Amino acid sequence: MNDSFQYINDSNIIYDDFIDKNKNVIIFCTGYLNIELIISLLSELKKSNINVELIVTHNDYVKFFSKYFRSYYNHLWNLWDKPQCFDHIYDIRGILLEKKYLKELIKKINYKIDSRIIFFGRDFVSRDIYLINYLKQKNQIFYLETGHLISSNRDLSLKGIIKEKFLRLIYGNTFTYQKFDNDYFTRISNDFFNNVKMYKIDNNEIGNIFNVKKIIKIHNEIKIIFFDVPFFPKHINDDVHLLKIKILSKLNSILKKKNIAIKFHPGRKNFKKHDYYNQISKLGTIVPDYIPSEMIDYNQCKLAIGFGSYTLSKRSIGSVQGVCLTKLVGWDEETEGEIIKQVQESNNNIYFPKNFTFW
Repeated sequence: MNDSFQYINDSNIIYDDFIDKNKNVIIFCTGYLNIELIISLLSELKKSNINVELIVTHNDYVKFFSKYFRSYYNHLWNLWDKPQCFDHIYDIRGILLEKKYLKELIKKINYKIDSRIIFFGRDFVSRDIYLINYLKQKNQIFYLETGHLISSNRDLSLKGIIKEKFLRLIYGNTFTYQKFDNDYFTRISNDFFNNVKMYKIDNNEIGNIFNVKKIIKIHNEIKIIFFDVPFFPKHINDDVHLLKIKILSKLNSILKKKNIAIKFHPGRKNFKKHDYYNQISKLGTIVPDYIPSEMIDYNQCKLAIGFGSYTLSKRSIGSVQGVCLTKLVGWDEETEGEIIKQVQESNNNIYFPKNFTFW
C-alpha cells in the first residue's frame, strides 16, 4: 500500500491533481492537525469558483470555518450534531436508531454524484467512513495522510472480534478494530484504498509546503503560553491536575495574570463543566480554544509550555522556547518515549524537565 502514495513536496502537486473546474468538492474535516491543509485547499478552490461542501465532526469546526472562512464554501455541516445513538454493542434499539440516522446524513449531502472527495484520517472512524464509502460509488476519492500511523494491531480477542462485527454491521466493512496499549479504535482497511488517489506529506513539512497565514495574534502583554491537555490519555488525572495548578501558580507568583495565556484543547465540552477547568482558568488569560494552535501567532511570547503534542511544534510556536512536561506526568516508558520522539521531531527547541525544580 505504501507504494501507492504520491509524496508531496510542493503544494501544486495536490492542487493540480485535485482541482477540476467542472467538479464540485466535498472535504471531510475530522482533525485539527489538517486545518492548514484544508484552508490551503479552500483558498485554491475559491480562486477557481468551485462549489465546496465541508463536512466536519465537531461544532468547534463549524464555529471556526463560519467565522474566518465563510466565503470559502457553499455548505458546512456537522455529522456529529446528534450524539451516537447507542451506548454499547448490545443496545439493539440504539443501533437501529444509529442506522436510521446514517440514512438521514446521506440525504444531507449536497454533492452526491460526480464530485471530488478528500479526507485525511484513517483512525477513529465511524460515521465519516460510512459516508465516504457511500460517496466512493459515484465519485472520485482522494486521501492525504500526514505523519505516521499508530503502531497498533488488530484486536483478535473474542471481545475484539465481536466489537468489530457489531461496528461493521453499523458503519460498513471498510475498517478494522485496533488495539494500542490500553486504547481501542477503528482504522480504515487497506482494501478500501483501491481506486483511491493517495498522497502523503510529513507533518513537519506542512507549514513549509502549505503556506497559511496566522489568523490571530495574542496580546502583546502575554509572555507565556500554557497549552492545557485535559485527558491523560483519555481520563482526568488528579496528579496531573495538581501539577498544572502548581506550575500555573508558580508562574502567577512571577508574572501577572495578564502575562500568562492558557490555551485549552479544542472539542472538550465535558471538561469545561468540570471544576478543574474553572480552577485552571483563573490562573491566566484564556485564548479561544476552537482556533487551532497552528493558526495563532505566538511570536511575542518568551516561553511555551505543554504536555507533548503538536502544539509545541515549530508550526505552532515558531522560534519560541518550548518546555514539554511529559517526563513529569508519570506515563509508562514506552508512551513517554513515543511522545518525546514526536515532540523532538516537530521541534528541536524543546526542553524536557525531569522534576519541578527547573523553575
